[in-house]
Amino acid sequence: MTKARLLVVEDEAELRADLIELLELCDFEVDGSGNGAEAFALIQRDQPDLVICDVQLPGMTGIEILKSLLGARGYRPFMVMFTAYGDEGTLQELRRLGAHACLVKPVGFDAMLTQIRALLGTDRPSAPTLDQAASAILVVEHEADLAEEIAELLDSHGVPAHCADSIDVALQCLRDTPEIRGVLLDIGLGRENGLDLIRAAARDPVLAGRDLKFLLISGTSIDREPIHQLPIIPAACLQKPVRPNDLLAFAAEVSRPSASVNRG
Repeated sequence: MTKARLLVVEDEAELRADLIELLELCDFEVDGSGNGAEAFALIQRDQPDLVICDVQLPGMTGIEILKSLLGARGYRPFMVMFTAYGDEGTLQELRRLGAHACLVKPVGFDAMLTQIRALLGTDRPSAPTLDQAASAILVVEHEADLAEEIAELLDSHGVPAHCADSIDVALQCLRDTPEIRGVLLDIGLGRENGLDLIRAAARDPVLAGRDLKFLLISGTSIDREPIHQLPIIPAACLQKPVRPNDLLAFAAEVSRPSASVNRG
């Protein structure tokens, strides 16, 4: 079956790269552009099945792209528009010009994926990388928006995700949710040291035998010395921002038979 071809038009390079990577993981063929004029030329040349397009762009705005597609009377793909302005007037203007869907920033990936699949008439991607019965993952992160974004990414790939913003909440969630086998842990939990969660889990009579796997993330440089002395050796230690591929690879590792080391 031929993959649907998408074009992501977004001038924020990091956001564009993240969207391309996530959509490729969902089995789409994806190209990208950060310039409206270039994007319009790509639409005419490559004829993608669907375009995900920001409204505010250099070279040519998203609204100008819609108007040009109407005026060209040639090939017109499905158009999914992003806008930071959620007022009804802006949304009505986008729809009048031919937008098939309008999403207000910040846009959750799951919501965007639902719109894309609805327009293309597709079900779940034919090649999800993770088992449908994947073990759950606990995201321990004090930045609520980041925790929600990570959980949404995991959920969209069939991995149940839970969130906690402190060590006490995380420990209680782990005790109450036995299907959690992996923990994505920010070392810097506000005023807490995330590594203390690993130490506490290793001492806990309920959790010590569960064979939990940990993936550490940090927004600052990582001191490896205390990590090497932990009673449970983490699968990896990653710097923020973390690539979606690395998160999904950890989720796949969690669903496989144990390879973690517990020093008891």
